[in-house]
Amino acid sequence: MKILLLNGSPNKNGQTIKLADMLTGKLDGEIKTVHTYDVSVAACTDCKGCFKRPGCAVEDDMQEIYDLIDWAELFLFASPLHFGTFSGKLMTVASRFQTYWAADYVRKDRAKPKNRRGSVNILTAGAKWNNMFLLAEGVSAFLLGAVQAEPLGSLYAAGTDRLAADENPEAVKQAEVIAASIKAFLCD
Repeated sequence: MKILLLNGSPNKNGQTIKLADMLTGKLDGEIKTVHTYDVSVAACTDCKGCFKRPGCAVEDDMQEIYDLIDWAELFLFASPLHFGTFSGKLMTVASRFQTYWAADYVRKDRAKPKNRRGSVNILTAGAKWNNMFLLAEGVSAFLLGAVQAEPLGSLYAAGTDRLAADENPEAVKQAEVIAASIKAFLCD
């Protein structure tokens, strides 16, 4: 299994990575991690260069991330909630998925991936309230379409200011269920 973890947390040892590690520890395969706070990626400028040709006119670290996106079978979008959605840095990377949208709806030249692809959201929040992950799930739906992946679930840990993600019994149980779903999906 080829796993791409897009980590939107500025803290490499924080709750989001703890939660991601809890899931990836249950999976077999090669994991490549992009720490979005370590890469130099500019936001999409809507130059429409991708309307004419594949890729992006902006030359930065996103070119390497595009290669990883093409390589991956499983996408893990990991982020703490920042004002109800992915972190700003993960959203910046996500804005550059525009080239995939253009391939589907403007250029109409994108081939289907060779293998089935799946995706999981890994989301943490220091506080806890009703429907707090709803906005991030909506953003994720657009990303899934861009990378031609099917949603395989979401792994949440809310209230991490009081209880560490990897000590949260509900999150531990979710990680088991999602790991089983991933294995079943990619082995079909």
